[in-house]
Amino acid sequence: MESPDTEQSTNAKASRARSAAAAVKGFARKHRKTIAGAGVGLAVIGSAVLREYLNSQLPPGPPHEFDAPEHLPRSDGQRQPVSQHSVQGHFMRISGRPSERAKANYAAALAAGFDGPPEIPPGWTWRDEHDRGSDAA
Repeated sequence: MESPDTEQSTNAKASRARSAAAAVKGFARKHRKTIAGAGVGLAVIGSAVLREYLNSQLPPGPPHEFDAPEHLPRSDGQRQPVSQHSVQGHFMRISGRPSERAKANYAAALAAGFDGPPEIPPGWTWRDEHDRGSDAA
């Protein structure tokens, strides 16, 4: 059988352990917004660091088509003329809903072999194939 001093010592240790756990819980409860904000901050910083690391590991890609000097704004603020070309049918982001005409044209594009969802997604519309640019270039 344990001596009374040893038993008190064991009870005191258990009491201190419960007090420490309660103190940690109280601290976490009191500062939960600060702790959450720090966690979000660390996640943002971590994602930025990861993005920079991954970008440094990737070989440079081909230049974007609009990086070509003929597409840069001129000194008078106007864009250089672009040669006339055909633009394929595509989705375009909108704030409302697509028109009935856009829905019908999209159904026709699907029937003609366009590979896409069965209906126009919410927040998008369908732009038919059209010509763009001018002959001046």
